[in-house]
Amino acid sequence: MGNHFAQNRNSSTPPQYQGKRFRQTQQSDESIQTYPPTQADRPNAEDSWPYSNQNEPLKDRMAYPYVSATDPEEAYMSEASPSIEDTGENRSASIYTTGGSNRPYTQRSHTKRRRRIITLSILAIALIGAVASAGFVLLNDVKTVKNDALAIVDSATVLKDTLTSGSDNTLETVASDIDTRASRMNEITHGPLWGLATLVPVYGEDVRTVQTVASSLDAISGDVIVPLATSMRGMESSSLFTTEGAINVDALSTLADTLTGSKTTINQVAEDIDALPQAHIGQLQEALDKAKPLVTTLNDGVNVASEIAPYLPQMLGANGQTRTYIIVAQNNSELRATGGFAGATGTLTVTDGKIDLGEFQGVSAFGGPERGAIPVTEEEIALFGESISNTVQHMTSNPDFPATGQHVHDLCAQRLGVQADGVIAVDPTFLQNLLALTGGTTLPDGTTIDHTNAARVLLHDVYIRFEDPIMQDAYFALAADAAAGQIMGNLGSIDMGTLIKTISDNSKEGRLQVWMANPDEESAIARLGFAGSIGTDPTKPELGVYIHDETWAKMGWYLSRTTTVGEPVENADGTKTYQVTSTFKNNITAQEAEAIPPYIYGYSPLKRDRSDMAIKLFFYAPTGGSITNMQADADFAPSSVLSDSTYNGTQVTTCMIRLSAQQQATFTYTVTTPAEATEPLAVRSTPTSQVSAGWESA
Repeated sequence: MGNHFAQNRNSSTPPQYQGKRFRQTQQSDESIQTYPPTQADRPNAEDSWPYSNQNEPLKDRMAYPYVSATDPEEAYMSEASPSIEDTGENRSASIYTTGGSNRPYTQRSHTKRRRRIITLSILAIALIGAVASAGFVLLNDVKTVKNDALAIVDSATVLKDTLTSGSDNTLETVASDIDTRASRMNEITHGPLWGLATLVPVYGEDVRTVQTVASSLDAISGDVIVPLATSMRGMESSSLFTTEGAINVDALSTLADTLTGSKTTINQVAEDIDALPQAHIGQLQEALDKAKPLVTTLNDGVNVASEIAPYLPQMLGANGQTRTYIIVAQNNSELRATGGFAGATGTLTVTDGKIDLGEFQGVSAFGGPERGAIPVTEEEIALFGESISNTVQHMTSNPDFPATGQHVHDLCAQRLGVQADGVIAVDPTFLQNLLALTGGTTLPDGTTIDHTNAARVLLHDVYIRFEDPIMQDAYFALAADAAAGQIMGNLGSIDMGTLIKTISDNSKEGRLQVWMANPDEESAIARLGFAGSIGTDPTKPELGVYIHDETWAKMGWYLSRTTTVGEPVENADGTKTYQVTSTFKNNITAQEAEAIPPYIYGYSPLKRDRSDMAIKLFFYAPTGGSITNMQADADFAPSSVLSDSTYNGTQVTTCMIRLSAQQQATFTYTVTTPAEATEPLAVRSTPTSQVSAGWESA
């Protein structure tokens, strides 16, 4: 076989120097070629190729390891060649061939490889630079987003303060700042670098979470905060009451409409935020833990506002209409299930938001049972007695205020000729809490009632001071009228946020309850949480513990009660059981009992001594649930035992007990909630005066 190097040793492609490395090739005669010899070394090249001169010096044979090639222009080297067989003589040799080709590794291919390496190096450096640059930009983006988020939180606090006491100019400025920052956050987090960051394993999910939060903030600012600020433009203050105590109906309607219009946005944002997964970055998860309940609260508030908005104007006497409401001042010293018997009643009228409070009058104005009965159900008569239908002192016996409100409405229409659009029941503790916002007032006899003593004056002192029941009722009505007048006359000066919180807290305790004659308005009141209705939603189980005084006295001032609920145990059928304890205590001492007048300690034949009190108890099981295994450590009244009845299909366990001075009664029982329940067992009880009286919980 010939070779072009043998024929032309001046080849344009000289053999490449391979150092002291040498390779072996498989020739037809299996000889080993160590290097290409010179023309002088092989005078008859044509006949001697393939060449192997074993007598040649070893150093020369190792100088140029050579592999024959047919096309040196395309030759390149490889560390392995499947065409080479290891003979065992040169196991250390390196074979630079490709796919069995015997083409030499040339200078040109080396140049190409070097260019390729240089090119790849440049590309790598450029890529590293680009990544570093992108990382720097992304880091700056993160800092900007974080700073904007923190600024929005601060602005939200200012916004809240502005809504309750700031000016409209400040409100719009703050709203604009929030909108600008939220828009920037949304734009930044949806840029191309952030899009690439979402592809990063694990932490890409956190990037998507940040994008969702940014979009949500942008939506809330644009669809809620800015429109809200715009709708309040021109108002002298953010308060919804004028300095004269009138409700700004137009402003309230505009605000309600704005919130209603944002319902779709808020609902979607709440859904998106709630669906966010657990974050892998701790600080991000902490932020989400704070944000989720706030968004839920905002969503719930907007949903309520959208439901009541259509009815607010008419409830407040818009367009020159006059609405009339009956105010019932419940007396906690003579307990009824809703809070107390109706110690005094009055009327409140509203025309275009302007509130006028009529005079209060005592129960004597209603007359006795002989004046006729009002419609009640058979279940009510079975539970509370026939007197609920014809006696004003018992018309608040049913703890379900939608029914009680109807009874008060009907009795006032029958006995007083008042055709009311609704009923509002309050107790002295609620009046006392409102006086903390408006300041106290002075009665004609010089007595000052304020946030420190209103409940005591109305529920205790009046009965010590006056022995004549007519005088007691008259004084109670006078004091209640003065307190209500002080409150209504100063609504314009009350901080709106504080007023809303006070109303909300007292409604939860049952100290404020509202019933509306119009079914749609009643539904709106229920959504606000003011209806005082017995819970009927099986997903939100509620245990009711209610008290009805049978002492014929004002001993309720001395009563304290408490109910504690243990941890739930889940049953195989999905229901849950709770161990519950209810305790009742008479806090009067024997010495005090000897000093109080008969009108306080009472005339009931059930009494054993002056300190004794007789109370009827009602335990309402949650809807779809039950009360079982009730055990009582108590003195039952004669002929009284634990017995079960129903109210609207719900189990009610009843009994009557007696408590003398410092005596305590304890009931332990099991409450089972339905499988549909998604919330823990809640407890609703008759509001007492124990906090105002200073008694510790029993």
